[in-house]
Amino acid sequence: MDFNSVSIMGRISQDPKVFDAQDEKNRVEFAIANNKNNDHVNYFDCVVFGKTADIFNVLEIKKGDQVIVHGAIRTSAYEKDQTKKISISIDVHRIHLIQRKTVIKKQAVMAG
Repeated sequence: MDFNSVSIMGRISQDPKVFDAQDEKNRVEFAIANNKNNDHVNYFDCVVFGKTADIFNVLEIKKGDQVIVHGAIRTSAYEKDQTKKISISIDVHRIHLIQRKTVIKKQAVMAG
């Protein structure tokens, strides 16, 4: 049996897109920016389904918030301009809110 697991900490790089599905599971799509040692920023597309998506909405996670996501790598193939492409994303199973962007702004104002 193979093992597919990933955990990444970073900041939400764009406001999440919420898809309310009447006949299917709710879905939230977002991206995380992971900045290791200020040398290079990696961006990861993420998708959350069902109850985890509902929790995501309850937490009101927004652009700039720092999170840790746990999930699995998911690939999908598609064709664009007659060229085969592969998309890689993280299928998120759990998410932890670490720090809100507004906390950072308040700390900067208090320090300045």
